[in-house]
Amino acid sequence: MGKVRLAAVLVSVLLTMPAAAQAPKLNFAPFAPTEIAPPPPLPMGDLGQPTQQGRGESMQLPPAGPPPRASLGAPTAEPPAMPLPAGQADPRLVGFPAATMDAQSAPHSLMPPALPIPVEMHRPTSSTAASLPLMVDSRVMPGQVIHSTLPWPAGFSAVQRPAGEGLLKPCSHCQGPALCPDGTCCRRPETCFDNTSLFFGLDGYKEPADLGINGNFGFRVGFNTGFAILEDMGLGAQVGTAINYSRTALRLLSAIDGTQEHIQSYTTLGIFQRGAGGINWGVAYDLRFDDYYGNFETSQWRGQVGYEIGACDEIGLWGTLRERGDRAGIGGVRFDLQPINQVNFYWRHIWENNIVTRAWIGIANEHSRFVLINPGHPPVQHPLTFGGDFFVPLSDNLALFGEAHFITPNDTGSITATLGLVWYPGTARDQPRNRFAPLLPLANNPSFALDVR
Repeated sequence: MGKVRLAAVLVSVLLTMPAAAQAPKLNFAPFAPTEIAPPPPLPMGDLGQPTQQGRGESMQLPPAGPPPRASLGAPTAEPPAMPLPAGQADPRLVGFPAATMDAQSAPHSLMPPALPIPVEMHRPTSSTAASLPLMVDSRVMPGQVIHSTLPWPAGFSAVQRPAGEGLLKPCSHCQGPALCPDGTCCRRPETCFDNTSLFFGLDGYKEPADLGINGNFGFRVGFNTGFAILEDMGLGAQVGTAINYSRTALRLLSAIDGTQEHIQSYTTLGIFQRGAGGINWGVAYDLRFDDYYGNFETSQWRGQVGYEIGACDEIGLWGTLRERGDRAGIGGVRFDLQPINQVNFYWRHIWENNIVTRAWIGIANEHSRFVLINPGHPPVQHPLTFGGDFFVPLSDNLALFGEAHFITPNDTGSITATLGLVWYPGTARDQPRNRFAPLLPLANNPSFALDVR
């Protein structure tokens, strides 16, 4: 049986060999692999680490350039755009691939592209204050548009910047709320009410004109405003006036002359310029009237020039120059009253929340050491001067302002301080950066001291 089967197999093989020799050969063309795009990069957090998915803190961005192609060569569809809330403009731009981003993660999730650009959020309203752009610390690839997968905060819409050179950093608290389309810092449009203020506070002082026998403490009410003259040049003007009412702090003057009250009137007229190069200057004419142990009227010139260092600091000089004095007397003793010349070097700084401080130190020309009940002391030559002022916004319309100035020595020199509330019908918070806010403080005892000759 085995031999019979072997013979059958051999016969079958011999019969199939001619058919195989006559069969055509198959030519297999090489397979062309399709283009497969690499997967998009993982979302990165603030420190360059991938963010956790599914927690509302992710950002998904397709790579810049043409859209990826699938294995069959067909372009993939763009991520579907989520509908924006009613009343908001669609931020998508024609010709750019779309991207998606979690709106709530905008201030926290960052992508580190080669050319990052910032994203802004705008309030689309007609109100000047409400239409300020607010910078959102998010970054997307150049040429990409973002639209939210979650609703943006009420009243906001997403706006993309054009691709530019590097990252446009948000403006600091010293410069303004956000960047303008050209990359500069925006200044909110100013109205006539923004730079107008009313002051009410306390005022205490003594100076050589108190004759060494009195001090004053009382109240102060003032009005001050600034406005543009040539807006393109940053040239403005300021006008202000104030009334001080004080009671004598010592009884000696009252015992000699019967004087118990001191009423002062201050008026300031000036011009100023905040230049584009960071140089600020101003010149003012101060007029002072006193109803005291006599009536006398004096005046002075006051000037200031400063240079901005960075976004938050300014250094410079301010000083006074006497213009006109007057003559007065008490108890049969006659004497001259003259403003004190002085010059001071100052440093001004803007802190967080638009708090402003300024400190200065300098010298005065001279002042007498006249004491009514003990005359004959020689004058003090080039005494040291120092002082400062501050501005603290408390609300949109209210701020705290104070200033103090000292001319040594303290027994016969000048010691002055003012503290009170300032009300703005416009806005108080933007005063430190308003271009046409009054550059020089309204004249008062800290900036206008009288000497006796």
